Order: sequence, then C-alpha cells, then structure tokens
Amino acid sequence: MQWERIVEVAKRWWTDRGRRLVRRYTRKVVANWRAALRRPTTKQREAAGRFLHTLSAASLSGAAVIVGTAWPFRFWDAARLLVLMTIGVLCFLCGAVMSKGDR
Repeated sequence: MQWERIVEVAKRWWTDRGRRLVRRYTRKVVANWRAALRRPTTKQREAAGRFLHTLSAASLSGAAVIVGTAWPFRFWDAARLLVLMTIGVLCFLCGAVMSKGDR
C-alpha cells in the first residue's frame, strides 16, 4: 500500500513539474515575441522586409496566374485579382520600408 502512495505522489509531482515548465517556457516565448514586435533589431527588420518581399512576389505571381488561366473573367476572378494585386503592392511597400535597416 505504501508503494502505491509513493508512486501516486511521484506522478503528481512530475505532472505538476511538467505544467510549471510548460508555463515558464510559454511565458518566455511570449515575452520574446512581444520584444521582437515592439523593438525589433536591425537584423529582424531586414528579415521581415525580405519576408514581405517574398509574399509580394508570391501574390503578384498568383495574380498573373489568374490572368493567364481564368478566361472568360467572372466577378470572383476579378475580385481575387484585385485582392492579390493589392496585397502584393502593400507587401512590397512595407517590405521596402522594413528593409532599410536602421531607422
């Protein structure tokens, strides 16, 4: 009987320890994300700019595919084309601002 009690206490301790570790790790990750979004370093800004330029290229490529494959044009094709082109231009402009480096 004593052994069962020891095993039960050990399992509870291990489970609680795991929960504490997960909470602590989650707090650290969230704090790092907040710091990166509030005050990004120069490298982080440049990386975000490159990522936005990649998204811009992908959305403009998607718009070109719609133009090349959707014929005759329907309303939803034109709407998708307009949305993709708008996203592409906005991502390009934001990426250009972010890629400058120092503020």
